[in-house]
Amino acid sequence: MIEPGGLPQPGRETNVTALYSRESELYRVLSRILHMALGFVLLFWLLDEILLGLMFGVTAVLLATALNPPVVWLEDRGVPRVAGALAICFAIFAVLVLLLALVIPPLLHDAKVLLSRMPEYLSTLQAWAMARLAAYPEVQEDVRQMDFDFVAERALPALGSFLTGAGILSLSLVGLMLFALILSVTVLFILAHPQPLIHGYLTAMPERLRDPAARAFAKSSEMVSRWLLSNVIVGAIEGIAAGVFLSVMGIPGAILWGVFTFFSEQVPKLGPYIMSIPPVIVAFVVSPVKGFWVLIFYFLLNQFTGLLIGPLIRSQQMKLHPASLIFAVIVMASAFGILGALIATPIAGIIKAHYEEFYLSRQPNDPRLDERVDHILRGKAEPG
Repeated sequence: MIEPGGLPQPGRETNVTALYSRESELYRVLSRILHMALGFVLLFWLLDEILLGLMFGVTAVLLATALNPPVVWLEDRGVPRVAGALAICFAIFAVLVLLLALVIPPLLHDAKVLLSRMPEYLSTLQAWAMARLAAYPEVQEDVRQMDFDFVAERALPALGSFLTGAGILSLSLVGLMLFALILSVTVLFILAHPQPLIHGYLTAMPERLRDPAARAFAKSSEMVSRWLLSNVIVGAIEGIAAGVFLSVMGIPGAILWGVFTFFSEQVPKLGPYIMSIPPVIVAFVVSPVKGFWVLIFYFLLNQFTGLLIGPLIRSQQMKLHPASLIFAVIVMASAFGILGALIATPIAGIIKAHYEEFYLSRQPNDPRLDERVDHILRGKAEPG
């Protein structure tokens, strides 16, 4: 640039150019941040919209991975993979149908009997409460004024009529059956022909990462299989405990309810609570006192196995810390609801497998790692 005096000022021209350059760079950085923020907003919006479908796909892949070992076992013995997948899925379906056929008819009968005896049970409960509250006349009077007959004779039948007459129960069952059917068909397709999916997973990785990706996938499959095995172990513990307890209590069909309890653990977190309803109903039909004790038993059993035995067995099988599994369940349940809690444990195993292959395997071996951990636990500074 040239000043009014006619002499050029090269230093000032350089400063203006640098200023324009800095402004341009700042604009590019802000523009990049804005585009990234917009991209994240759109990504989260898309994930929220397709969350159910995404979780459905993850669940189908996990189930297919868990069922892959028996299909491979049949394939190694000359059975075509498609036929093996069909055989495994049909066997599972047959077992479920047989179990429901054994459970539903007596359950419906006992539920009807329980409803018919409900006025008697409530009257007995009211008399028991009145006797125990003799020292508290005001509370006793409140209990005396409670219209238990109305609840038994009007409210419960009205609730049953509402659920069946309005179609809420049937609609839920139809939706659940449709979901289970679509999920079963998807799992069958994955089991019968998984090669394209695995091929797509590997080709999505850069060539230099395909070997660790293959190892991570194999470890993930092993984790899912061990998760299924741990469910079988926990289910066996629950089933045996339930069968023995119900037999001692004299509940009809104790062995059947023990088997029912075993299969309930194959639907982690949610299954044990849902599947405990039928034996509790049957126990209440036999005796309100026995029904109460069976209810307490199942509650304690589910808490004991769900919070202590289950995490310990799964951590031993999957080589994951029990606290990590509990944390994974809480996080997945908070983010994705019940379905997230159901698949939290195998997802934690898959994350661990990929973390080990893509990060830990690249770190140099530290011979003093255990010593460092010990110093941290003891609250001491590490020696130089």
